[in-house]
Amino acid sequence: MCAQGRIYELVLFLTSLQHVSYSLPVTEKDKIYATVGDTVTFLCQMNSPSQTPMSKIMGGWKWRQSESDQPAKTIFRYNYDNFRSKGNIDLVKRSRMSAKLFSGNFSLIVSSVQTGDAGYFDCDFSYMAVEARVKIHLDVVTVTSSSSKPSLEGDSVELTCHAPAGKVSWNGPGHTQSNENTVMLSAISLLHAGKWTCNVEFTKKTLQTSYVLDVIGFTNPVERVIGLPVGSSAHLPCTLNRFPSTRPVQGAWLRGVSELVSMNVSTKGWMWRSPQNTRIRTPRHLSESDMSVVLTVRTLGDGGDYICQLHLQNRNISRKLSVTVIQVSVSEPGTISIGSNISLSCLISHQSPSTQIQWRHSNMSSKGGLAQGKNTLTINLIKVTKHEAGVWICEISQNNARLGEATLILNVTEPVISIFGKDNLILMIGTSASLLFLIVIFTLIGNCLAKRARRRRQALRRLRHPLCREHSHQLSNQPLCNSNDYTKTERPLPPLPRYCPHQPRRGRSSQGKGNRLGPRGQYIA
Repeated sequence: MCAQGRIYELVLFLTSLQHVSYSLPVTEKDKIYATVGDTVTFLCQMNSPSQTPMSKIMGGWKWRQSESDQPAKTIFRYNYDNFRSKGNIDLVKRSRMSAKLFSGNFSLIVSSVQTGDAGYFDCDFSYMAVEARVKIHLDVVTVTSSSSKPSLEGDSVELTCHAPAGKVSWNGPGHTQSNENTVMLSAISLLHAGKWTCNVEFTKKTLQTSYVLDVIGFTNPVERVIGLPVGSSAHLPCTLNRFPSTRPVQGAWLRGVSELVSMNVSTKGWMWRSPQNTRIRTPRHLSESDMSVVLTVRTLGDGGDYICQLHLQNRNISRKLSVTVIQVSVSEPGTISIGSNISLSCLISHQSPSTQIQWRHSNMSSKGGLAQGKNTLTINLIKVTKHEAGVWICEISQNNARLGEATLILNVTEPVISIFGKDNLILMIGTSASLLFLIVIFTLIGNCLAKRARRRRQALRRLRHPLCREHSHQLSNQPLCNSNDYTKTERPLPPLPRYCPHQPRRGRSSQGKGNRLGPRGQYIA
């Protein structure tokens, strides 16, 4: 009695990066479909005639890649002494016989099926007069990717699901679906990275296997525009989704074709070289996936396109960051007087057809600007009031998206009122002349008063002389009319001091008309 075996065909889905199986092999009619990494059992058995354990069995398993290949290669071989020999092919390492071998079950179990296992498996065992012969066809179908490992953003990738039977469909990231055996992805990005599942639908069951697409790229947008005011510093972002393990790897920041700063990969991550431009500063703390730098804007000439570039596998991927520099100015710098007429100007380094400029006050909304323009915008403020004081904002936008802004502070004060008119020079000259005149007048008056006070002090000093006091007393108490008022026995008055203040002036009367002072200070008629 010969046991009849079934012919099984194994379908494998091989990915270039990572393969994940989510279902068991599918049996349909006389075929079995499975995925890479599955464990498949090839049945080959007979019933024991005496229902007793078998001994002295003879036979084995052989494998050949195609039906026409001769001779077949041995997997296992048993002789009458139950001695088992093994072949020298890789399949032997992943194969084993059933534990019920001596009960008539000669099934072969193959684990971790690989694409090279495709071919024909022959089972040929005998025990006494009973034989067990089975021919099993293993057909390995692969899932291939046209890209290298890993893929870089911008590459074109084809994912092919090779299935000899059944209906094939794909489910990818972002709810992507396809009913074709081959999925074509042009200019891949990080949005395409992730798990792609190939579904092979059979009559009673669906077999699933997935392919993980690994993409290295930048997390920043492909192109970005930012606005920076003159004199500011900004962070230019450039970040990878992960640090590439493939070598060599190089990075750089460019402006046009000129290199601003470059970097190489070390054991600790990125190793920056000294910047060629002083406006570029590299971060102190390096990150494996971060290639960002800091840009200092000084003039309008610092605007333009800055490119972050990664060189990997003899190819370049890059990100472009367009910097628009904003410069604001006022026609009258400093403090503005109420009622003055001024102009506010906003100038940008470069623009696109969709770039717009808007002036607005800080207490206005972004949609309530005073004026809009392109490339440059100037607004005129007539008869400025205190309501115009404060922060003025020049804002640039593109396609209704805000790019950046620059601010200008306007100080408004009350004007200075002058009786001489509006000319401050006349006011200064008149005030200075008036002060000088007052200083001269007060100086003269002070000199006169000081001289008078000095004379009075000198006169008081003379009055302290004894002769002056005695003479003054006699003049006041004993007026002298003539020389007959003195007797011969009386001592005559001493001579009057020369500088006595009571000495009358010569030629004038001291008491009345006709009275004059004699040579010794006596009055004569």
